[in-house]
Amino acid sequence: MKLFCSLLAILSVAVFAQPSDFPSQEDLMNPKKWTANSSGSMTISFDEAEQALRFDVTFPANVDKWIYPKFRVKSPVTFNGAKTMTFDMKIAPTPDFNGFVTCLLMLGGRAGYEPAEPGQWKTITLDLKHLDLKTANEFQLGMNPKYLKHTYFIKNIRFGGTPMERVYPP
Repeated sequence: MKLFCSLLAILSVAVFAQPSDFPSQEDLMNPKKWTANSSGSMTISFDEAEQALRFDVTFPANVDKWIYPKFRVKSPVTFNGAKTMTFDMKIAPTPDFNGFVTCLLMLGGRAGYEPAEPGQWKTITLDLKHLDLKTANEFQLGMNPKYLKHTYFIKNIRFGGTPMERVYPP
């Protein structure tokens, strides 16, 4: 009987335990799961034609221009254990395009990237091994454009590695 109870206990832990996982595509592509965060007026939507998240920002004149929308997760979803992040990006063409000051992923630190050329899709893979992801519960993916009206698209966001349970500080 003891053996049976022990096996039952082990089986129940295996069946009912909630393993950690990286964010799902369904959540990552849901504009309602993102929080607008910019120095301008920002909207986040899903663009049916591009099959991608769409971020539109209009800045007032003479302001430090930055766009870093936030995506937050709750347990058991984690970023801990991620070694890479890959996503497809497209910058909408605009007549006043003037490049970027910087483009960053903020997730337990910062990782810079080269954005897509306007009008072109680009697959970007970032190395996350130098970032501290143990306690991270959100990421921000954005840029600092040098012009007043900016639109970009993101799709196929994915994390490479083995998900590990997030560490909660005492």
